[in-house]
Amino acid sequence: MRHALPSSRPHCEHGLKGERYSLSFTTNGSSASLDRFRILAAATDEQLARVKIEVNGYALRWEELDEDITVPGIVAGRFELPPK
Repeated sequence: MRHALPSSRPHCEHGLKGERYSLSFTTNGSSASLDRFRILAAATDEQLARVKIEVNGYALRWEELDEDITVPGIVAGRFELPPK
């Protein structure tokens, strides 16, 4: 299942890609793995699936994990971990 929110600001699509959730940004076509964030890298697929898109597509929120990431932050390359 894929979700997208239209916006003139950077925003993302998210959904299963293979066996893990992925993010795809519509402003510049770049993508990022959730494994680049410590809490999300340790999460199960079921936990990752419970993501909420907030602030009109500006942020992603995992309530159960108490984790938030912003789309502009990811587009700017602000990751916690190096690529695998």
